[in-house]
Amino acid sequence: MPGGTRTLTVTPGFEVTREALTFTTRVEFENTGLFTLFNRSERPTYKFGLELPALQRIAAQSLSAFHHFHQGGKAFFYDGGLWDSVTSLNLVGEGDGTRTDFFLPNRFVDSNSISVAVFDGTTTSITTAFSLNPDPGVIVFDTAPASADDIMASHSHKYRVVFEPDGLKMVQFAKGVWRAKLDLRETII
Repeated sequence: MPGGTRTLTVTPGFEVTREALTFTTRVEFENTGLFTLFNRSERPTYKFGLELPALQRIAAQSLSAFHHFHQGGKAFFYDGGLWDSVTSLNLVGEGDGTRTDFFLPNRFVDSNSISVAVFDGTTTSITTAFSLNPDPGVIVFDTAPASADDIMASHSHKYRVVFEPDGLKMVQFAKGVWRAKLDLRETII
């Protein structure tokens, strides 16, 4: 698609690993032996390893050309394979009576797929009193959820990724058949 960000979609039936990368910083207090830890991000970013066991020549050449075009500097979307959605309502935050915005566990959320609920300790209620900012993956409630209410959501999403420096390894193991390993890292830029 000219001028747009491409999406890498790979047929299921191969191994995909997903690793959560957290950005925690340790700050020490001047020679006291005390320290504090804090997260520099509201949620982790992800690293993917894909192993494609058998590619015919045309698929291997297409993948190689895709890598050549993007290498490590151009971001593209990855559909996520088995990690493309949160299918049941999962905890995304806790209300405090004042906060209205909550980060979903993923960015680039499909706005047609989202379902949001509030659990008040006894009842789970699906709500539509929110708006979605899909690219950063943030839901904004019209009114702040009450203190101690659990905010839950389900949704589909994709990942904006780049190839790692050694992001594509291809091996021809039979005549006209290749095996490929891709290493991708989510980027928020």
